[in-house]
Amino acid sequence: MKKFIATFASGLVLGSFALPTLALADMDCKDFRSQEEAQAYFDAQGPGDPDGLDRDNDGIACETLP
Repeated sequence: MKKFIATFASGLVLGSFALPTLALADMDCKDFRSQEEAQAYFDAQGPGDPDGLDRDNDGIACETLP
């Protein structure tokens, strides 16, 4: 029983680190239907541009999208 509890607890701890990683997707401009949709995603991410949606750093994401 102790082995089961230890294994279960380890799974919970490791799982808590794995889930946030799965939620983070590398988004590209092709993943959005419009510039407005890309901009909303970009703005919601906060400071920085980890997905590279604003290549010229002018604050406008995916400028080539309709």
